[in-house]
Amino acid sequence: MRLFIILLFGMFWVTACQNPTDSNDASSGDTNKSGQPIPSPTVNGDQTPGGVLATISFDYETVPGFPPASFAMGYAYFGDNGDNAGDVSVNGNTLSVESQSGSQWYTSFSQTNPSTLSGVSFNGSVHNWQVGGAGDVPAFELGVVSPTTFTVNSPGNGTTVDISQGLYIEWSGGNGVDSMMVLLVDLDKNTTFTRGGINFRNGDVTIAKADLAGFSGDVLLQVVRYNYALHTTNDTYYVAVSEIVKQTTFTIQ
Repeated sequence: MRLFIILLFGMFWVTACQNPTDSNDASSGDTNKSGQPIPSPTVNGDQTPGGVLATISFDYETVPGFPPASFAMGYAYFGDNGDNAGDVSVNGNTLSVESQSGSQWYTSFSQTNPSTLSGVSFNGSVHNWQVGGAGDVPAFELGVVSPTTFTVNSPGNGTTVDISQGLYIEWSGGNGVDSMMVLLVDLDKNTTFTRGGINFRNGDVTIAKADLAGFSGDVLLQVVRYNYALHTTNDTYYVAVSEIVKQTTFTIQ
């Protein structure tokens, strides 16, 4: 539970603004209440971000001491302040509405009663979103191709790592032109480092020692494989992300 709480407050929605590219930047904000990292493309032009819709595959420890179970969740947030968008569903699963301090968001996952989306697989299939629309949020449909599963080979879970030459991160599993993002969290200081826009085919990335200044002790690594699609209006764009999150914990010497 400690890790999940840290993630809940440490995650981000990477904002930016047609020719989409992947962003390498990350910013903390109140728009990502999913408890998982959500990468975002950058859209070149004068359009402003209108919202994010995400299908996320991740592991969650439902019973302490037992291996975590895999879940697929749906999450959506609209506008800067959590706008009403009517009914929101993905592959026929209608998301629940949660709200706080006048802000609302959509989710399928509850920590107290965890369940997984029906009919949502991460195998190259399409995740189809339907937004009913309300207020400033238009009704629209948007499909995004899901990534396929992968394995994080290095660093190994529970290992001790020397980062004098940087931190080497390696992954494998299937082919594809999907993008990758890595997120590191110092579990003692809650310091974070993020790098996105990495081509899956690269198979690895090295994070320079200078980028990890101040990191020490136990560190959580999350590696995200993702695809995205855009729905645009005259002045606003909406992003659908499909992602798989793998995580491991290691110790920096």
